[in-house]
Amino acid sequence: MNQRINDGTENSLSDIIRWYRYNSQVRKKYLKALSEIPKSKLSKKIHASFPTILQIFVHVLDAYRWWFIYVMNDRLKEYKRLRTRVRSLAGAEALESEVDSLVMRYVEALRTEDLKREILWHDYTGEIRKISVDSMLHHMIEEELQHRGEMNAVLWEMNIEPPITPWHETL
Repeated sequence: MNQRINDGTENSLSDIIRWYRYNSQVRKKYLKALSEIPKSKLSKKIHASFPTILQIFVHVLDAYRWWFIYVMNDRLKEYKRLRTRVRSLAGAEALESEVDSLVMRYVEALRTEDLKREILWHDYTGEIRKISVDSMLHHMIEEELQHRGEMNAVLWEMNIEPPITPWHETL
């Protein structure tokens, strides 16, 4: 499984799968941390990319939906954002389970040659866009890490220790 493609980036399918497994495990720790926040603080307005810490978490899941359901299947016209519709921790937990299952099924079934495949979709203006599977997968790793760092800062402001998890503790 340690086959590497050589397209100038030296990406490894096994590394991608490990990242997705890591993010899946750590995301559940963030759900647990969110469950320990009083409801009043969970929905408290913050100064961040989204108005609440719960909406930051939901945004990450919604970004996976955007890419893995709507972009990959060229169904962007059907996409509706979730962050204003998922307002409870229970809703976020259900969404996380659903999204995680979808994403991990896809990632675990990948073959090395799939990384070079291009995803084509029509954007909101009707223009055809494209991205390689490899680039999309790496983008989502970065997306989740970026917002996890943001959630860490919000948790620290609430005097709550975030569930920072070193790579070696999950694999």
